[in-house]
Amino acid sequence: MNTGVIGVIRPLPHPQIGKSLPARPNIEQRVRYHIPKPNGKRRSVTMCLAAICQHWLEPRLVLCADTRLDAGWAGSTDGNRKIEKIAYGWVGMLCGPWNEVKNLHSFLVAEFLANGAGPFDLEKLHNLLTEAASSFTSSSLFTKGKSVEVVVCGFIGSVPAIAALAVGRTGKANIYSRQTFYAAGSGNTIAETILNVRNCTPNDQIERTIYVLYEAKKYSEKAGGVGPDTRIAILVPPHGPEADQANLLLIKPSGIDAL
Repeated sequence: MNTGVIGVIRPLPHPQIGKSLPARPNIEQRVRYHIPKPNGKRRSVTMCLAAICQHWLEPRLVLCADTRLDAGWAGSTDGNRKIEKIAYGWVGMLCGPWNEVKNLHSFLVAEFLANGAGPFDLEKLHNLLTEAASSFTSSSLFTKGKSVEVVVCGFIGSVPAIAALAVGRTGKANIYSRQTFYAAGSGNTIAETILNVRNCTPNDQIERTIYVLYEAKKYSEKAGGVGPDTRIAILVPPHGPEADQANLLLIKPSGIDAL
């Protein structure tokens, strides 16, 4: 049988003496993964609304809020209460990082209790909020870099009042008073737009105000960070001077579902 040469096999050249082979690529240096560290901190995702209205010619305040708190990488939780009693018939709606805004709320409670009664005019209310903010920002409980806000609602005599105490990242406090409605939280721009479009006024009957606030809250969910669960309460003037009193009527979930 005839055989032919079909190719020549030559040995590979040896590496030169004194020189090392190229280093193997370090994949770990080229591909990096960032795994967030758990910190348990909650971010400011919320929606709080308050509006003045009428019920058989008597003033009322309707309060509406979601129930969501966000823990960052660990996800979010619903079912949290953001409407808290302050004192003497006044309540606060809490917006911002949860631990920090709870601390601000505690300073508001202390300031109202030290006053011995609820504010008797808007100037006194402004002074109480200013003193609470000053005590909070000068304490060790204040954390720079975090914004918090408490929407304070109540009655001066029989006149409803809404005032928001906002403490910025640097500790600067601002107070906003409203005689119609107020929206705070991550979806406030959408909510205020809806309330303005619906012409929400203090002369509206309570049934209409409840629905309009619910509608504004549901639309605000499109902003992100606003939870789907809704809590609605009606605040009426206190019957007496008791410090721990707050005439807050909660609407049942079945009633909210019917809206």
